[in-house]
Amino acid sequence: DAPAPAADSTPNDLASFTPHAPIRNMPTPPPPDPDRERFVNAVFDRAESWAEAQIARDFALEARLERELEASTSTAAPASPEDPDEAIVNLTDTGNMRRLVRRYGVNMRYCAPWATWMLWDGVRWVRDVYGVVTRAAIKTALAIKKEALAVSGSDEDATKERKAITAWSTKSESAAKISAMIELAQTHRRVGVVPDAFDRDPLRVNLPNGTFCLRIGGLIAHDPRFMITKLAGAAYDPNAPRALWLAFLEAAQPADEIRAFLQRLAGHW
Repeated sequence: DAPAPAADSTPNDLASFTPHAPIRNMPTPPPPDPDRERFVNAVFDRAESWAEAQIARDFALEARLERELEASTSTAAPASPEDPDEAIVNLTDTGNMRRLVRRYGVNMRYCAPWATWMLWDGVRWVRDVYGVVTRAAIKTALAIKKEALAVSGSDEDATKERKAITAWSTKSESAAKISAMIELAQTHRRVGVVPDAFDRDPLRVNLPNGTFCLRIGGLIAHDPRFMITKLAGAAYDPNAPRALWLAFLEAAQPADEIRAFLQRLAGHW
């Protein structure tokens, strides 16, 4: 007969485990530190203040984007003479895309590599993180009803046309039609841009009160055609005190001509 297997000598921890065994030697928690509590409360207060300020800035920017986009409807671009088909605005998804671009295309761009819409806020181009383009598409769909009112005549053909436009306007308000309008607009030649289109001129410095052109040494008005996304924190003031800068130049370079050259080289006119 085969020998009996040897007994397992491995200790069984479960056999000695007592459920709900008391935990001993727990460290006593330290007493509360008033200074630390004040510091933590101050940090949270500051964080809340920063968050509130950020929300206020976001609301202000969103309102400015909405305002600029609505202002662009008064300067809506006409159909491109290079493409006569642009003048055709049918009751289709493509027609809705052309309606959107005509109403708002001046102040909106789509950058495919960034997968984001860029909007002109009156000072610079910024990313649309607020859904402004979607709201613009909704307004475009709602405005189609006005096209029905513009159809003149009381004959059967005019009546059919008004009914068709009204029906298409209602259909265009659906989520699918709004999405199709926006998606098609991304590929429009007036709207689509590449990242290199932005901030390509190093001699234009964008400031809150205008764009300083280093070529002419003067301030010019903000212009969406400059395609600038950057903004410096200080406004341009030609009468700003510069005693410290002039003192440094005199100490570093006594010669008037060279000092004037260094001043222009550094962008101080």
